[in-house]
Amino acid sequence: MPVTVSSRQHALNRQIQRLSRLFTRQESIIERLSWIRLILFLFFVVVVFVTARRFSTTVTVFTGLLCFCIFNLVAFFHRQRIRYKKRLKMWHRFKSSQAARMSCDWRNIPLRKIEDHLPTSHILADLDITGPQSLFHLIDMTITDKAGRRLVELLGRATPDLAVIKKNQRLVQELFLMPHFRNKLLRIFFLISSDLVHTDALLNWLKIKKPARLLTRMMPVAVFWVAINIALFIGFVLSIIPPYWILSLSFYTAFHLLSQRIINIFFEMIIQLDEELTKFRRALRVLENYPFLPGGALARLCRPFTSLRISPSRQLRRIKFLTAAVGLRMNPMMNMALNLVLPYDFICSYLAHRVREKMLNILPSWVDRFADFEVLFSLANFAYLNPEHVFPRIKTNNGNRAPVFQVRSLAHPLLPFQTRVSNDFCLTKPGETVIITGSNMSGKSTFLKTIGVNFCLAY
Repeated sequence: MPVTVSSRQHALNRQIQRLSRLFTRQESIIERLSWIRLILFLFFVVVVFVTARRFSTTVTVFTGLLCFCIFNLVAFFHRQRIRYKKRLKMWHRFKSSQAARMSCDWRNIPLRKIEDHLPTSHILADLDITGPQSLFHLIDMTITDKAGRRLVELLGRATPDLAVIKKNQRLVQELFLMPHFRNKLLRIFFLISSDLVHTDALLNWLKIKKPARLLTRMMPVAVFWVAINIALFIGFVLSIIPPYWILSLSFYTAFHLLSQRIINIFFEMIIQLDEELTKFRRALRVLENYPFLPGGALARLCRPFTSLRISPSRQLRRIKFLTAAVGLRMNPMMNMALNLVLPYDFICSYLAHRVREKMLNILPSWVDRFADFEVLFSLANFAYLNPEHVFPRIKTNNGNRAPVFQVRSLAHPLLPFQTRVSNDFCLTKPGETVIITGSNMSGKSTFLKTIGVNFCLAY
């Protein structure tokens, strides 16, 4: 039995209802566990107090440890239920947004504004490609600003490219036939969608020249002063020389303070890099580890993530580690201790510079391929939610054979499937003119827009 939009939405609604029941049940269990924890705490306090008054210290300690273990076991199950409730809430929101996309329930479909820096085109305005209740609003599942603009450019393309169309069709069809892979990424994309990854700003910021040459000159000076400080201090402790280390430490401190402006430039860079790239680290891990079909179109698209000697997720772990190292110095006492025994700030700054140089070489290709993948992923999700839609068959050399354009059951994708009207239409020869008549508000403009929007989807 073929899958229809109605049957798919019915299945989604059943899943949403089941998630709602599970969520309500978890709320009840969590409330009971909260009361149980409070009662156990008060009971155990009384038990330990009575035990301390009537029995030996050993018995009291043993009783206290037993009560502590029982309480923490209950607390562990309580936390597990709370985490499970959060997962249910996330899945409920995700499934509801999918159902909203099927029925064009615009209030429950997330809308992301990307009008800035978009190319000016009458197609975008006339056919409702962008803006609220638009084709972009309905399809968009992207998580980076670059992919959002690329999706709009693809939908609003005025001149078709047959090679690109066929390539995109193969990729979307391959993604459509990978439900497990899509579901894993859909969950990740949905979690990230509330916090857009600003890849363009990040790439532009990385390209700004940093004072790297000055930093490399300062590194050996810092190492020299730290070595002198340690040598003079050891000599003083061993009563070999007077406390000259105080003088050398003063010079090192002055040098370190004068270098802070340059050091902070590299620290801000690595923190910004970590904040943006961490958002889609989980998605990159899925792409690099998934066993794609060898030689498939999707495997070729994701080659930048799978062919590297060091995987993208490992590169991002290094950035995370370096960010944690920078975070250690936020504690004033830790900062002072680390920089006394090592040129710590200079080492971290130099490592940040090395990371920047490496990311400048590989990040643009990651971002570009990932943006392509996001666009195709959004289209594949749209295809899944509309199983009755078909991929167009485009012929470049039809000769004089009719028809030159033919559609069956063509409907407007921005109208709810329960109420929209489908039409057949055919142009038998080039230059043929068709006059559409009817009273006001009878659907003439909607029919014209239906053809235009479906052409955008086909291209």
